[in-house]
Amino acid sequence: AHAVRQGGASEPDPCGAGRTGGLGGPTGAGMAAEASRSKAFDSVKRGRISAVGPRSAYSRGMFTGLVQAVGRVAELRPGSQSLRLKVDPGSWGHVPARGDSISVSGVCLTVVDVGDGGWAFDVVPETLSKTTIGGLKVGGEVNLEHSATASTLLGGHIVQGHVDGLARVVQVQREGEWRVWFEVSNDCAEYLAPKGSVCVDGVSLA
Repeated sequence: AHAVRQGGASEPDPCGAGRTGGLGGPTGAGMAAEASRSKAFDSVKRGRISAVGPRSAYSRGMFTGLVQAVGRVAELRPGSQSLRLKVDPGSWGHVPARGDSISVSGVCLTVVDVGDGGWAFDVVPETLSKTTIGGLKVGGEVNLEHSATASTLLGGHIVQGHVDGLARVVQVQREGEWRVWFEVSNDCAEYLAPKGSVCVDGVSLA
C-alpha cells in the first residue's frame, strides 16, 4: 500500500486523516508523478495509496515530504478505541519526545511512548479507515520524517500529513527516470494541477 498527499483529518488526535475520496477501485482522473529523486519507490508495486489536499494549519506537525529514514513496523496491537502502532526507526538518530509529530508514510501521527523497541503511536479508527496505515503488517517498511521547524530546509513542499482519500498505483516506469501513474477519485482530483506538489507515502513529488 502506498500513500499520496497534497499539502496536508480532523479528529481528537492533532494528527490524523482528513476528508477522503475513498477510492474503492481504479476510477477517476489519472495522475503521473515523477519519482526520480526518491529511493522510497524502490519497492513500489500496484496497490492502494492515500491522497491529500491542502488544509488549514490545525496540526502541531508540518513536514516537507523529504523522507529522512525508512523504519519497520515492530508491533500492531488493537485496543478498545485505537490501534497501538510501534515503529522501529532502525539506525535513524532522531530521538522524539512524547507528544512530537512524526510522518509515518505521509500520515501525521503523535508519539505516545519512546522505548528500546521503537516509537509508539495510537491510531484512531478515523485514521485507519481513511489511510493505508490500517493495512500495515509487522515487518513492513514505513517512510519516516520528523516535523519541520522554522530552520528546516523546505526542499520538498509543505505537507501536513492529513489524508484526504485513497488512490491506486496503476503503472510504474522503472527505466530512466522513474515515473508512477495513479488513478484518483474525482474528489481528490480537484486538488491536483500539472507540476503541482503531491505527497505519496510521505514523499514529495510533482
